[in-house]
Amino acid sequence: MELGLGVLLGLVAGLVGGVMGIGGGMILVPALVLLAGLEQHAAQGVSLAVVAATSLVGAIAHYRQGTVRPATVVWVAPGAVLFGFLGAQLAGWLDAGTLRHIFAGVVFTMSLLMVLGQGSE
Repeated sequence: MELGLGVLLGLVAGLVGGVMGIGGGMILVPALVLLAGLEQHAAQGVSLAVVAATSLVGAIAHYRQGTVRPATVVWVAPGAVLFGFLGAQLAGWLDAGTLRHIFAGVVFTMSLLMVLGQGSE
């Protein structure tokens, strides 16, 4: 991947992830597959490594703003860590096409639920 594209993807993923709290993976994975030509497994691996760093920075900023609820983190984080590991193992057993379809389905479903759902605004 050329340097300019990598920097641009990092800027967009970081900005969108920081604003929306998504870690940038919903932007980064499709961009790495479609624009950078990475295989689905590699795109997801790169995305997770980048998201780990951006999530830490974003979490610190949100904590300073008072928008992190530590008690909720304590309940959610252990399951997310355990099943994140298990999900990564499962992804390794799936072919790239199946993994791409699952990724797209999850992104579409969650987007639809966000649009149609009632928020706590």
